[in-house]
Formats: sequence, C-alpha cells, structure tokens
Amino acid sequence: MMECGHPYVAICPPRPPVILREDEFGLWIGETSVRRFTWRSRSNVEVQVITYGATVTSIKLPGAGGQIDDIVLGFDNMEGYLNPINPYFGATVGRVANRVGNAKITIDDITYNVSANIGQHALHGGFKGFDKVNWNHHICGNKVVMSYLSKDMEEGYPGDLLVNVSFELTEDNAFLIDFQATSTKPTVVNLTNHSYFNLAGHDKGIEELTKHEVCINADKITEVDKDSIPTGRYEREL
Repeated sequence: MMECGHPYVAICPPRPPVILREDEFGLWIGETSVRRFTWRSRSNVEVQVITYGATVTSIKLPGAGGQIDDIVLGFDNMEGYLNPINPYFGATVGRVANRVGNAKITIDDITYNVSANIGQHALHGGFKGFDKVNWNHHICGNKVVMSYLSKDMEEGYPGDLLVNVSFELTEDNAFLIDFQATSTKPTVVNLTNHSYFNLAGHDKGIEELTKHEVCINADKITEVDKDSIPTGRYEREL
C-alpha cells in the first residue's frame, strides 16, 4: 500500500477521448454471433452499431437537464430486427437504396431484372438486401470497418460487389459513416444508412417530433409518381 507522501506515486493514465468496446448482441441463424460495438466519449456521447445489417441501434446524447436521450429508433434485441415488418431501423441499405421502377435496370444496353419486393418495383436492395445479412468486421484504432461481398446476380444485380462501411465516433463527438464499394462488372450501387431520428429523444413521441425543422440546401426537388418512383424531372424550384 502506498502512503501519502511516498516518493513513488502511482499515476493512472488519462482516460482516452473515446472508448470502444465489443460484445455480443444476439444470434442470427442458429449460432452465428451478431457483434455489437459501443463508442463512448468523455462527454458521455454513446453510439452503438451491430454487425447484422451494419445497423446503428442507438445514439445517446446528454441533454441540457442532465438526462441522456436516445435520438434514433432501434430495438433492444435481435427479434426486433428479424421481424419482417422492421422498417429498416438504422440499417445499411443496398445495393440500391430507395426504389427501382419496374424492378429493371439497364447498363450498357443490357437490361437486368432485379427482385421486385414491393409490388412491381424493387425497394432497398430486394428481398435480401444488405440490411438482412451479418457483416464481417475488423477494428482499426477507434474505427470499426464492416464488409460484405454481394455476389454476382444477387437479387438480380450484376458483378461481385465488395462493400466496406466504416463507423467512428471522434473525440469531437462527430459520428462518421463512410461507404466504399468496388465491383467486378459495371453495376449500380446507392448506399445509405436508414436511421430514424427524433432529436428530442425517441421516448418523447410524435408531439416533440412535429416541432423539428429541417433545412435542405437545394434549389430543386425531383418529381415522383404515385409509387414514389422518380420520373427524372425536376418538380419545381424551391
């Protein structure tokens, strides 16, 4: 035991700006482990991401009154994410986010029929999009990189497509998501993170959500038809 005044004083190393830890979130298809990564900063900002769907499950921020608010929607267990009516909460969506009209794409004069999973159209990658697979991962410092190889003609899309998504919480409390993809053939790819935000905290409900204001730096918006398919025309100037 060290006594006060002893010439050899133990000094604890300073806490790192961001702590990253890994644990098991649940199981997928039997015994396949779904991993969860949790970042926590010195100012108590916390972000959680799981390998299933490369999904953001939670973003917690300290409020003005000292409370901690979770500002994105998500589930506490795998059952919620495996539910067929899960509306892509926090997931990485691909190969093509949003809709593909009539589930057809044309590349270099070749027409491909992709999976029509919403009526006659394709939505968010098809029946088994990137949100419905358990991604590989590796840790690089404070960054977690998740990867998935989508094989040629998976859901009808050409080319082996290697996708890497990196997640990082910085010491300045910026949560960064970076998407990269490479293909062995000409193809289409449109990746996004499908988080649902309520900046008042998801437990505050619709009343607080309706008080949000959004500013989008754009001069025009695209026109869509009755099925929310872009027509290729600008609807109007803002």
